[in-house]
Amino acid sequence: MPVGSYFLEALDTSGQTKDAQYIANFMLKHINSFEPGMVTGVCMDGACIASFPLINAMAPHVFTYICPAHSIDNFLKNVCSDKAVIRVKSLDRDFDWDEDEFSDCIDQVWDAIKFVLYHQKALARYRALADEVPRDKRPVGGTELLRYVDTRFASKVLMLIRYRNVLPILDKLFVDNDFTKWASKQSRDVKDKAATAKRTVRDESIIDTVKTCIRVLEPAVVLLRMLDGKDGATLGKIYGYTLQVDAFYKAPIKGLHDRLRKKIHTLFMARWEYFHVPVMTAAYRFEPEYCRRDFTPAETKEVRAVLRQMSNSEHPYTALLSDLADYEEALACQSYDLSEEYAFSENARKMTSYKWAKVYLAPWKHLCWAAMRLLSMHCSASGCEHAWSVEGWIHSKKRNRLGQKTVERLVRSHTNLLLESQLDEWQSAMLPWELEMIPADIDEAEADSESE
Repeated sequence: MPVGSYFLEALDTSGQTKDAQYIANFMLKHINSFEPGMVTGVCMDGACIASFPLINAMAPHVFTYICPAHSIDNFLKNVCSDKAVIRVKSLDRDFDWDEDEFSDCIDQVWDAIKFVLYHQKALARYRALADEVPRDKRPVGGTELLRYVDTRFASKVLMLIRYRNVLPILDKLFVDNDFTKWASKQSRDVKDKAATAKRTVRDESIIDTVKTCIRVLEPAVVLLRMLDGKDGATLGKIYGYTLQVDAFYKAPIKGLHDRLRKKIHTLFMARWEYFHVPVMTAAYRFEPEYCRRDFTPAETKEVRAVLRQMSNSEHPYTALLSDLADYEEALACQSYDLSEEYAFSENARKMTSYKWAKVYLAPWKHLCWAAMRLLSMHCSASGCEHAWSVEGWIHSKKRNRLGQKTVERLVRSHTNLLLESQLDEWQSAMLPWELEMIPADIDEAEADSESE
């Protein structure tokens, strides 16, 4: 059974050359600190990819893969940019872009938000108007304006979503008596910025572009949030959700020119190609939500390759393939409780993926062993990102004299205490089956809200 996440070590690498061998040695030290076969996979940032062959040479049973969250975030940044050419370094390929429809809109929205945030009176009046909105009518997530921060995942899209949600409040702000009196007494520069912000808030073409941008990119944001530490997210579910997003970009999208849609789909597939590894396909193959689907010859080939890499003296490759064949026959015949009444019932759907495998793949000892490991693997390296945020919080300006070793111990204590309290929740966390990744159409949702 998986033991959940816990903090191992934060290493002070000051003065060290962080090359592939250095990273591999660090990871191998921790892999070897566990019993043989305990570690199934290592997920790291794409910058560490050169260390993967070195790790696999010394630990051939361990799967190495890059964090998909960073790749999806780069996809969002690409679509929100106005670069003539977008280069995906990892694939050593260039993609023609030269699109500014979204980037121009984002810049205008950001300027309007900055005007409110950077002027105390404007911000005070905005917050006062926001407080007047009944609690049951306030948008999900709150009414505070979001700043664009380059280091945060999906920052521009999340800023747009919040902007769209609070547009009625912003519209009231620019006709508010107290605000207009204040603005009339300001310098010419402030007056011009206020007028520009007001035009942006009331410009229907900008509003339409904002809605289109959200409609296009929100599915990728949902996928990113799944990767960024969502309870119950597994490699198999992420693969299934990625297929949904792929299908979304393949079809026409309301309000989006087909030329731009095809470019967006090409970029998404390039980012997917970058982070995809066969172990994701194998996890998808054994994910209870998807296990009854038809799989392509290419997917089957990847599953067999993964089982070959996982095999050992106790669970030989031939035994794994034999179990897989028997399991597939049982699925087709709905025998061994693999039926709607048991394995795919409402109660079974509430199980975590690895526990489902433990219960319903029990007749096939070798396959059950492999499936439980595949369904327990983390789908991103977000835990490291969170640990760095905790370290920044602890090693603040007020505590800048703390030594690195002391900071590491404090981060370890803080992180493991939180993880310990959440372990029971993690072991029972699961994402609902048939989760709809593509949000409802914005205009239809607004129409339904008005009719109510």
